Amino acid sequence: MSSLIVATTPKSLLSRETLCSAPAASDIASLLTFEYSGNPLCESNSADCVPSPGPNGSPPAPPSKKSSTGAIVGGAVAGILVVAIAICIVVYCSCFKKKPPVQKDPKVNVPREGGVEINQIYEYSVPNKAMPKLAVQEFSFEEIKLATNDFRTKLGQGGFGPVYKGCLQDGRFVAIKVASNAADQGTKEFVNEVDLLSRIHHKNLVGLLGFCNEQKLVLVYEFMSSGSLFDCLHDPYAMASPLPWRTRLRIMVDAAQGFDYLHNGCNPRIIHRDIKSSNILLNDKMEAKISDFGISRDYIRSETGAPPTTLMGSMGYMDPEYMSSMKLTEKVDVYSFGVLLFEVVSGQTAIFKDNFHQPTNIVEWARASINRGVIDDIVDLSLHGQFDVQSVWKVADVALACVDIPSSKRPKMSEVYNELREVERIELESEERQAINQPSGEFRGNSNYSTLAYTHVSIR
Repeated sequence: MSSLIVATTPKSLLSRETLCSAPAASDIASLLTFEYSGNPLCESNSADCVPSPGPNGSPPAPPSKKSSTGAIVGGAVAGILVVAIAICIVVYCSCFKKKPPVQKDPKVNVPREGGVEINQIYEYSVPNKAMPKLAVQEFSFEEIKLATNDFRTKLGQGGFGPVYKGCLQDGRFVAIKVASNAADQGTKEFVNEVDLLSRIHHKNLVGLLGFCNEQKLVLVYEFMSSGSLFDCLHDPYAMASPLPWRTRLRIMVDAAQGFDYLHNGCNPRIIHRDIKSSNILLNDKMEAKISDFGISRDYIRSETGAPPTTLMGSMGYMDPEYMSSMKLTEKVDVYSFGVLLFEVVSGQTAIFKDNFHQPTNIVEWARASINRGVIDDIVDLSLHGQFDVQSVWKVADVALACVDIPSSKRPKMSEVYNELREVERIELESEERQAINQPSGEFRGNSNYSTLAYTHVSIR
């Protein structure tokens, strides 16, 4: 029976843990330990061995010195190979073993040259959705400074930040909104607005022309030269030339059409969540466009996403049912639009001070008069009676339906839009009749007859 020199590898080195870690020095040294058992040439008592007889009964020839040396060399080479293979396995496992994935905090956003990485923020803001290919222009911060003449002309101040007037190189006038804080809520509003306004387009939505993502977060809009509805209703300078009732109706029809598009023309539907007079902008033709989509949400996320933990909206316009239940539906927008209608009819802000200088909610104040059948108490005095009382009553009735509790009783925005178009038709016909009856006189409407006898028609 032939005998071999066997180089043994310790089991500790062949374990999975050891193969993927650096070996101890004692383990490597043990690789050089050879077992001699079973080899007559290497046993310490080999001199006492008696060779077995050959096949013909004669003792076999003693092994030659050359063959003994070859066996030793072969065993040594085999041992060295085992050591080399073990070291290679250890090195491979140390360098190439799969590392556990690093968990990224979704709230941590990686800056891009001092700006904000839109894709990463968008993934945090809207999970499981990729940032769409933007159809708007990206401006450098130097271009923004040049357009605003180093932020010289300030148009106003919003929750997102200041708004400046600017002029692009192609001659277009623009409104440039600069974030006052590029972190947390401001960043999410920036991304949300860029996302929404880059993929939805309507004649009654303000146009987003571009954005800047350097140094500061900047949004670039089409310029609305007539300001906001809030300015036209409540600004001291505007009080000297109040909006005519017919113009107010036209603005409300435009706004209702825009919100109807958000609720029914977009897929998924979009809930604005911040309807108020300062977010209704007016161009040089007094056409209304909806602005400020920073806290808007699509209907799918509202239904299937995590429930909101913070109320979003403006005081006086927020749906009490939403404030108590935190459930967001399109009826939240309908309520806010009802408040807006009362604001247009009365010329009062959503929360104002009454004759006793006490804060008063416009909804409760208007509802009390309407329930008494009196409309004169809530109509804006600056209109000087230049309106058709039937159209005013109908707008008040639509507003009352919009703020109804529970929200399931409120009309849809499409129904509100259709009702307001009907009101506009009534007002137009009244003006035409007045023009025929008084061709050279000033139109005064027909608001002098008693409103107590008027029975308003509910849209519910």
